[in-house]
Amino acid sequence: MLDFELKSIEMIRNKVLVTIDGLSDEQLNKKVSEDRWSVAQLLNHLYTSEQGFTSLIKAGLENPESKEAKKRPLLLMLDRSQKVKVPDELAPTDVFMTKEKLLQCLSESREGLLKVLNEMDDNEENYTKGIPNPVFKYLNLAQSVEFIGLHELRHWEQLNEIIIDSFYVPVAN
Repeated sequence: MLDFELKSIEMIRNKVLVTIDGLSDEQLNKKVSEDRWSVAQLLNHLYTSEQGFTSLIKAGLENPESKEAKKRPLLLMLDRSQKVKVPDELAPTDVFMTKEKLLQCLSESREGLLKVLNEMDDNEENYTKGIPNPVFKYLNLAQSVEFIGLHELRHWEQLNEIIIDSFYVPVAN
């Protein structure tokens, strides 16, 4: 029932992985400036966020009191002119992380999400339940999974900016 949403988050994750494929550990941890994230920090944020979203989905599914959630305009997530304050628990640290560790973390968080979704009862009520969300208050299950993908797509755009700002060298005439 979530085929489209699951395919979408898989495609977006693949974009992220392809984008960082040729980067070394040092490049992943390089910061352009103190007020901007490194690629490693951004990837760590995707990991901790996905873990948090998975916990919210699990709690929402287990809550018998959950009410139906109305559809929200999720594409607003892609408007990066609208800044969102990252909760302290999801803010990245300055700890050096290897590509291997980051890839492992991203794999673990995705496996955790898929495990929760695969273990849920396949009744209609689970798809319409209101699941807590840090930006939109409550989303239904399909929109919760879609939100994860759009959150990652938003940060994929940021990832590309970091890479361009960090490593682009203009060709001299």
